[in-house]
Amino acid sequence: MILIATAETSEHAFQQAVVFADQIHAAGYEPVLSANSLAPDTRSATRFHALPYLREDDEINPTHLIVIGAEANDPENLDRIRRMNLGEDTKIIGIGSFETPQDQISATARLTYLTGRAPIMKALNDFPRIQAGNSICPSFGINIETETFPHLRGKPSVSIIVHDMEDPNSSGGLQFLTTTRKFNALAYMSGKDKSDWIRLFGPGGHIYGFSEISPTALSKMSDVLVLTGPIGNNQNALCLLNNHLVSGGAVVDASPDGEFERAGLPVHRGPTDLAYLQMFLDETILPNLDGIKEATKTTSGSSEIGIEQILEDLPMQADKKSTSPAKASQVHFMPTNGIGLGHAQRCVLVAEELSKQSVDPSFFAFPSCLPMINRAGFAGTPLIQRSELHEDSAANDLANYARLRSRMNEGDVFVFDGGYIFDSVTRSILDRKLSSVWIRRGLWRAGQDNRIPLDREKFFARIIAPQEAMNDLNGNLSNGTHIHAVGPIVRKVASTKKSRNELHKAIKKEFGVEFDKLIITMLGSGAVHDLSANVQAICNTIESREDCLNLMVVWPSSVVPSQRYAWNRSKVVKTMQASWLAAHSDFIVSAAGYNSFHETLYNKIPAIFVPQEAQILDDQEARAEAAAKLGLAAHIPAAKLSQLDREVRRFLDQGKAETIKDALEAYDLPETGNKKAADLIKEMIA
Repeated sequence: MILIATAETSEHAFQQAVVFADQIHAAGYEPVLSANSLAPDTRSATRFHALPYLREDDEINPTHLIVIGAEANDPENLDRIRRMNLGEDTKIIGIGSFETPQDQISATARLTYLTGRAPIMKALNDFPRIQAGNSICPSFGINIETETFPHLRGKPSVSIIVHDMEDPNSSGGLQFLTTTRKFNALAYMSGKDKSDWIRLFGPGGHIYGFSEISPTALSKMSDVLVLTGPIGNNQNALCLLNNHLVSGGAVVDASPDGEFERAGLPVHRGPTDLAYLQMFLDETILPNLDGIKEATKTTSGSSEIGIEQILEDLPMQADKKSTSPAKASQVHFMPTNGIGLGHAQRCVLVAEELSKQSVDPSFFAFPSCLPMINRAGFAGTPLIQRSELHEDSAANDLANYARLRSRMNEGDVFVFDGGYIFDSVTRSILDRKLSSVWIRRGLWRAGQDNRIPLDREKFFARIIAPQEAMNDLNGNLSNGTHIHAVGPIVRKVASTKKSRNELHKAIKKEFGVEFDKLIITMLGSGAVHDLSANVQAICNTIESREDCLNLMVVWPSSVVPSQRYAWNRSKVVKTMQASWLAAHSDFIVSAAGYNSFHETLYNKIPAIFVPQEAQILDDQEARAEAAAKLGLAAHIPAAKLSQLDREVRRFLDQGKAETIKDALEAYDLPETGNKKAADLIKEMIA
């Protein structure tokens, strides 16, 4: 165990310590960082990057302590080092920038006093600038072989460190490169430049911010590295460059003045205009990767920036981690919890199809989803829901990241269903090289800003897009051979005259109310868009009718307004069996979410749709209107309460429910996509 500490207290210093730890881990060692060294205001991206290495002080028993930025005289951090649990045999290395020999002597004396033993001191001044940069710790290279990441879909990858996005040659040329199908262009840039890129060109392609993906992870993906300008003290870029040089990766110097070639590095001078880069790569670099690798590895300049130069004085080999044997691939689902748990319902339906094919899937899910998942017979690891009680808005996702990465193995299949892709998801995919699938429903609202979620499509090897029942509602959010459209994923419920009679009899006994017609109202509990007035209007219509009973169906975890319990002929029912109740009713009044809408159509249930209109939801109005135009349902906007009252009466007294039932029976719906989605996932199991 190698403990890494900083003598300087700043987020910048901690960020560099994290990158330093990541490189040491990639070399096969076990680095750790003290959780107490994490400042409260540290950015979430840095926290995610650091999390695999953080340990509480009482869990740390290091064989080696490396102090970076050892020239600093920060009382807080130095006191933390003094209180570290160091064993008698713990070796100490101090690395720093020392302007004078006396500065190095003073730093040595401080570390000797703090640790009770003489450290081995290393001066950054003695390292080549390409190695040390202007950082508080050296940037060394790791021999990292290119690995297979499923989301890169088998094509070679070219990583491009973008120096200046304001340069038209960079932005225009990069846009051209991201459209090529011969290789993956992976652009690595600042967070600001990435935001500007997405704003100008939209999502798509492999565009990464420096804080989004570690240089070691990017090194594993990259066959070629392209440098478009000076690196300076960018620790991520320095590590990426040195990793490529040490491992023999091809490096192209596309900087305006050829500074990397002039520095004597084993690079290939390429075009400075990225618009001409593809031809250069296709003709000169990609066909000759094997020869370039051997030539680069034998070049003296590349061998001088390995980890051995930093750790040469210590017998560190004993700390190398043993590799565990590979395990058989598992399939894991992670649904987010929507308004009606539609994501979880969809995942359960696909998981049930996989079970029929001798696959035993498991789930990661939020507490509101777990009862339904467990009821379907699947094991579920609970995730932590975001809460206003968390001081850090990313606290729950950090904890979820720890759970995800600790319970999945390299090569597992990971199926995510949701509209927003969490950092815990993307980082787990990269950490474990997961065969990742995004079940992404369509019908996003016109004008909805979908750039952030669609930008994260790049982390998924396969997109499964459940279609709408009406083809006019289907569209492409993005394009590519990795996108697979399937029919609506929906549960069909068998309803017979016998089961209907038995259910109605049980309901009459439960509530002590006689009725001839059963109405199911499924308009939620107002968690996102309050339809309480619509529910009350329906209850008012039904209250005077002795032939009807209205069941207001909500999920078991829902908080129900107290006024809904005041009616005699409308009763609140908390259940996970809404589909069963709806299939045995005379008609329903429902929102037009994906699952409820399609279950209504496929189970031939007459319905009055009152769409949820919250902007964060999909376009329920378009869905309801399309069904109404075909005579397959009625559509009443949420604000039209008087129209809702009249429509309920038409369904009850004028035979409209029966008319819609006949239309549903005659309409030819597309084949459901449950099995096809399961087949697409099973194909990815190694």
